[in-house]
Amino acid sequence: MFGQTPELAVDADSIQVYKGDCRDALEVVKRSTVSLIFTSPPYPGVSQPEEEYITFPEPKDFNASHEILEQVWRVCFDCLEDLGWLGINIYDIPTGGEVGMYPNVAATIKRCLSIGFILRETIIWEKGASYSPPSGSWPYPKGLLTANTYEPILIFQKPIQFSQRRRKDPSDYTDSERTQSKLGPTEHAWLMNPVWRISADREARALGHPFTFPEELATRIIRLYSFAGDIVLDPFVGSGTTLIAARKQERQGVGFELSDKYVEICQRRFQQGTLL
Repeated sequence: MFGQTPELAVDADSIQVYKGDCRDALEVVKRSTVSLIFTSPPYPGVSQPEEEYITFPEPKDFNASHEILEQVWRVCFDCLEDLGWLGINIYDIPTGGEVGMYPNVAATIKRCLSIGFILRETIIWEKGASYSPPSGSWPYPKGLLTANTYEPILIFQKPIQFSQRRRKDPSDYTDSERTQSKLGPTEHAWLMNPVWRISADREARALGHPFTFPEELATRIIRLYSFAGDIVLDPFVGSGTTLIAARKQERQGVGFELSDKYVEICQRRFQQGTLL
């Protein structure tokens, strides 16, 4: 619940998952120590399946939902080190009525800019037509909806805050960390074409979470925006995909989750000795 110190639910090697509201993250995470935050939040237009998310507004209440998300982004800003990165996987949802689309991307950009973030990149995740085919008035014109085949990844950066410590320079890392973090032709190709074709995840869904992104997506973001040894945080950790990718890339992973069900999924994935 909001206003309470999150409880440590998973502590496995370089991974920590806290049961609690991510808006209370600064109760357990030191300010200005996180290098990268990557997440896919709950947002308007998508019904939340778990009763623990009852504190999140009714999905059709657009402004109230984004007001809560703005509180999360403000906490993220404080958790990040100077020049740290925030990656948000979010997209616009058809309302099914006269309103048109819930403009979640525009609302997220507007609110993050008002906090002080700088918008640096928009990456397109091309996930394929595995979620929904063309709909609306199909097979007749004038009322069509396109297939849900892509989602944006908004990449924000926290500017230098003179009252806080700056981000470490590459020379501050060990030789081993620099070697593990050095980018090559594969990462260069990701930057040359920021439309990433990665099939939508099915494995994590099989574990019991309906909204997941593939590990490959998290891996690319982690490789491009953090060094080995850095802290990677996911405020809506869900089934733990971001933290799994972080561990495999020799980063430290921290996550927050409200749902008992999803915390149990993380416990199974991280405490069985293998990354499922």
